[in-house]
Amino acid sequence: MSYVTSRTFCCCIPVRVGVFIIAILGLLIGGAGSVYGIIRIKGSSEDWSSVDKIASGILIGIYALYFFISALGLWGAIAKRRGLIKAFFVMLAIHVVLNIVAGSLALYSYYKNAQVNIDKCISDSNNADSDLIKSTCKHGIQIFNGCMVGLYIFIWLLQIYGCAIVNDYAKQLEEEEYVKAKDSQFNQSMSRA
Repeated sequence: MSYVTSRTFCCCIPVRVGVFIIAILGLLIGGAGSVYGIIRIKGSSEDWSSVDKIASGILIGIYALYFFISALGLWGAIAKRRGLIKAFFVMLAIHVVLNIVAGSLALYSYYKNAQVNIDKCISDSNNADSDLIKSTCKHGIQIFNGCMVGLYIFIWLLQIYGCAIVNDYAKQLEEEEYVKAKDSQFNQSMSRA
């Protein structure tokens, strides 16, 4: 009887466990992100620009899609269904691309509105005429924007790595099915002899 070596990631964690982790995190993040986005839009008294509304709507849709994609991946990992895992991989890859587009739009909006945010920071302070306040607000917004870029890139890289893990698990399931079919074929030929 032949067997397939389990593929791993992060040195020793089986890719099947990785798919479970990715799917469960996707359920949590997708559900929480879409609910938070809806609450944020509905409960906000801010005057949103059209770009902000579009970016927020796209992000809410992406998080909701991520929730449903993750449910599919979790079911595929539980049932060891290669077709579901491949579908999970394809939809996860599409999700990553959409997330990169929407995140880029959000980053564009942050940078476009940087001066508005600086002015709001200055006007909200007690001493709006102080050069120290103006400098602090300007540098604070610049640091915030830089952190947002770093955070988005980190999340995108994690999602791309997650796609690689899911794809590895799909390949492992394919190998297992191939070996199982070969063993079955061998056993049939031996029983005839």
